[in-house]
Amino acid sequence: MERFGRRILLAVQPTVLEGALARMLTTGRPDEVVQLGRTGANVADGGYDAAVVCDELPDGIQAAVVITLPDTRGSGGTGTITRGGVVYEVSIGGAERVVELLDEYVDHR
Repeated sequence: MERFGRRILLAVQPTVLEGALARMLTTGRPDEVVQLGRTGANVADGGYDAAVVCDELPDGIQAAVVITLPDTRGSGGTGTITRGGVVYEVSIGGAERVVELLDEYVDHR
């Protein structure tokens, strides 16, 4: 089966933030969004176009772009984006900003 959108992993706490991000990313978009909070240990290993995490990527997961949120509570502040081995500090103030950063740093297919 051919994919047309980006493959994005969400490993975010609280799960309500993860759910909100998932809804925002799938509304009117062809992206495949995998929620770690919903799938738990059954998350598919392998490569993703992007991952949004509170801490670190889960074992066995690779992502071309990793957005790390400012803290594990989903609060705003300074987070990071890692792409091509380069780490950028970015201001993240909410779910909308995460979607903007994904659009800016992750190529659409």
